[in-house]
Amino acid sequence: MNFARQLQSEGAVKVEVEQTADAPIERLFELLDFSAPGNAFRERGFLFLQEPVGCMGRFRATNPVNPDIVYVFDVIDFQWPSSISLETRFESDEPLSAVIKNRRDYTLTSTGPDSCRINLVERSWLKSGLSHKSVRMEHAMRTLSVQLHITRLCVHAALGVDEADKLFP
Repeated sequence: MNFARQLQSEGAVKVEVEQTADAPIERLFELLDFSAPGNAFRERGFLFLQEPVGCMGRFRATNPVNPDIVYVFDVIDFQWPSSISLETRFESDEPLSAVIKNRRDYTLTSTGPDSCRINLVERSWLKSGLSHKSVRMEHAMRTLSVQLHITRLCVHAALGVDEADKLFP
């Protein structure tokens, strides 16, 4: 079951979602681990770029569908297989949205040999100068985005990337 809460704290939009996955905790964590061959973005066809020596925990990737955007993922915390935290930002010639960067904190709990619970807290920092209405709209869009992300992740873990792509094109 999904639930979402949204708050504005520390200057960020905060969304929290929790869901049960019909997959082992190790598989779900592998989808989140950028260094794993079974990472969700790798399985979806994203191309990972080489980082200079000394950039431990930083991963940069492009989506072949939209190669002008570089996704930059900085892993902040890594506790296999129970938690991972990362910051994400985008490198692009054009502004993509009102979101400057976000931080995702995932917590996984095994509920059986083939199931686990995943909790995601996402904080998104927005560009300054937005109207109150625009901030409310960003709250709503972030909530939907986080819910879709966690649902896609759980489907991917349980049924594979092809099924997730069918449901979430």
